[in-house]
Amino acid sequence: MRDLNPPASPATPSNETTSLSVSDDDIIHGFKKLLCEMDHLNKTQILENSGVPYCNASHDRLTCWPPTEAGQNVSMDCPPGALPFKATRFCLDTGEWAAFTHYNDCHTINMPVAPPSPTFYLALRYVYLIGITLSLVLLLITLFIFCYFKALQCTRIAIHKNLVVSFIFRYIFMIIQLQPLLTMDYSTEIRLSSSNLQENSQNNFVLHKVPGFCRFILVLLEYFIMANMYWMFVEGLYLTSRIAVAVFSTESNFKVYLAIGWVSPLLFVIPWAIVMSYDSISPCWLDHLDNPYIWTLRAPLIIAILINTLFLINIIRILITKLQASNTMETNQMRKATKAVAVLFPLLGLTNLIFFWNVKSENEAVEKAFIATNAVLQSTQGVFVAVIYCFLNTEVRKLVKRRVLASLDEYGKRTPRRSHQYHTTNGSCGVPTTSEVVMAVSYRRSTQDQSTIADPDQYTEMKPFTSECGES
Repeated sequence: MRDLNPPASPATPSNETTSLSVSDDDIIHGFKKLLCEMDHLNKTQILENSGVPYCNASHDRLTCWPPTEAGQNVSMDCPPGALPFKATRFCLDTGEWAAFTHYNDCHTINMPVAPPSPTFYLALRYVYLIGITLSLVLLLITLFIFCYFKALQCTRIAIHKNLVVSFIFRYIFMIIQLQPLLTMDYSTEIRLSSSNLQENSQNNFVLHKVPGFCRFILVLLEYFIMANMYWMFVEGLYLTSRIAVAVFSTESNFKVYLAIGWVSPLLFVIPWAIVMSYDSISPCWLDHLDNPYIWTLRAPLIIAILINTLFLINIIRILITKLQASNTMETNQMRKATKAVAVLFPLLGLTNLIFFWNVKSENEAVEKAFIATNAVLQSTQGVFVAVIYCFLNTEVRKLVKRRVLASLDEYGKRTPRRSHQYHTTNGSCGVPTTSEVVMAVSYRRSTQDQSTIADPDQYTEMKPFTSECGES
């Protein structure tokens, strides 16, 4: 494809005066060129001081190209609205850009790996929209319930609340960051041309117009992703401390949990953002996933998830040990252990491991399956957390039912006697159900000196932590 930065046309003479017509498109292009040059002032100065020939920062109406040493080929992400590949441009030995910018991979279909079709991306858009919207609705309801009922004010529920808040902000910034995917028009085949691509960019890709804003959004998104996963780590740490061994004292534990969940991510996100501001050549840091500095964020997350994996193994070990001490059948024991793994695996964030790698496969079906699975898990994880921690929680359901019946009593639709049947004791702070932890968490204290259990089902229908609510 030819370089889309044409030479200036000469002025058109008239009988008496010479006029120069400057279109809005020329003004916009000039402004983009100025922004491009400003974004790369530091690198331009470095190349200038080195004395080697180089090509200046340049905007070809589609892409901002960084200053590049002579004789070098540079690759950039395809423009918004094109296929998710790379465009290339060559800097000649004379220090001038080649006449052609190669956008072939951005729009051709004759490639070794066929990109997912626009129809697939359209379906993916609805997956994200439906999943994130449903997650946000259920998470907001969960947060309201946890804050409204005083009987639920304790350390365990406080941890749940912080996890829910981290999910809410993570999804909000995911929607903002995914705005190109959510607003792009996939109804027609993608064509790469100067006119329609600029129009698509101007109408749909708002974030790419303001580099400072899109960088800020990306930093916040990465912070809340890390905070979200660290609160999952706190969930695993707290559960382990209740089952196996107390990690922190009752008085100080929640402050430590707060520091882990909200403060520790700053120790990684801030240095990463500072380094990216000096190193990245992309105005919106679109190359951040390909930059090695991303491991400043990913390595701590992987470590936290691996530790949560150890927590899960220990929890399952304790569960199996206790089940074997009972007289339950082997198949029943395996069923309960399997249920524990199935529930705790996503609650502790272990499914997030697949989010850290961008799988590329020569098999289009495999790549589509990975992208779709990733989208479903990311967008619906909040649904799973809300359902398990709130809507399937026995104590929450009893409290909500009691409150509803009490409200109906006020309108004379239920008798007082009927509503009092569902009375629960304040301070129980929620009875974890089969689905919430699938463990007899209170068993460690209540049956330490017993070698057998009269009712094996107490492993999966847990008793409340009656002494827990004063901890927070």
